[in-house]
Amino acid sequence: DHRAIGAIRRRQRPSLIVWPETAVPGDVEHDPRLFTPVRELAMEVGIPLLVGSAEHAKFTKREYGSRIYNSMVLVTPDGRIAGAYRKIRLVPFGEYVPLNGLVIWPAAIASSVGDSVAGDAPPLFRIGDGFVARPICWAVCRSRTGSSISL
Repeated sequence: DHRAIGAIRRRQRPSLIVWPETAVPGDVEHDPRLFTPVRELAMEVGIPLLVGSAEHAKFTKREYGSRIYNSMVLVTPDGRIAGAYRKIRLVPFGEYVPLNGLVIWPAAIASSVGDSVAGDAPPLFRIGDGFVARPICWAVCRSRTGSSISL
């Protein structure tokens, strides 16, 4: 609720508000119905929002078709998208089927698995004069993801 975020802003004045992984159930970057309320909220509170999203991969590479990226999108207080990070290390059997086509997995294991595409750039966003690294999900625990970032 945007009133809660407004209250946080008045009391604490954060430099950034971070929403969780896939907080918006769709493609914030390419769907105006989803982007507009996020944009308006960022403008209203005057604080950058880092928002979890499920980005349609077809907008970057047509051959990906209906596959998605598990993404974080940075929306600035002036309503612009200032960057996006696409999750690099996907969760096996959660976001993709390992060895798909080579191994036939039981339906109980692989029936409802997502068909995500891995990103290839580090989770780095410029906020003011500094940078914020925001890996997604279990990548937070993976030292190579965090330690591979250099400024």
